[in-house]
Amino acid sequence: MLRLPEPEAVAEPTLALRRAVPVEQVPETLQNAWQALADGRLAEARTAYDAYLRTDPASIDAVLGLASISAQAGDLERARRYYERALEIDPKSSPALAGLASLPEGQPSESRLKQQVAEQPQVAALHFALGNVYAAERRWAEAQQAYFEAYRLEPDNSDYRYNLAVS
Repeated sequence: MLRLPEPEAVAEPTLALRRAVPVEQVPETLQNAWQALADGRLAEARTAYDAYLRTDPASIDAVLGLASISAQAGDLERARRYYERALEIDPKSSPALAGLASLPEGQPSESRLKQQVAEQPQVAALHFALGNVYAAERRWAEAQQAYFEAYRLEPDNSDYRYNLAVS
C-alpha cells in the first residue's frame, strides 16, 4: 500500500474587524431626560433637558425634547419656538419638521416637506406631516396617499393608522 505524506498544516487566516468611527455615547443626563419624557414625567424631563442645554446649547436632542414637552403640556407657542430652534441647528431635521407640522398653524410649507420627503423617503413622520398639510387643505386623495406611506413605513403607529382611516 502506498502511503501519502501527511498534508502540511495550513494556518487559517484571521480576520480582525475594527470600527473606524467610534460609537457615539449618549450622555447620561440626556438619557435620563429622554427616559423621563418617555415615562411621562414632564417636569423632570424639562429640568434634565434644560440642564443639558446649559452644557451644550446646540444639542438638537435637548431642543427637540423640550419641544415635545411643551407640546404635550399644551404650550404650543413655546413648542413652535423650540422646533424652529431645532431647524436653525439642523435645517433638515425631520423630527423638527414633523413636530412643527403637527402644531396648529405651524405647518411648514408643502414644498419644504416635499423636498424633505424626496431626500428622506424612509422617514414616516415626514409623510405624515405632508398628509396633515393636505388634510388641512381638504386635499383628501393626496392626504390619504401620504398617510398610507407613513403607515407603510411604521405600521404600528396608531396615529398613522387613524389618519389613514379617516382620510
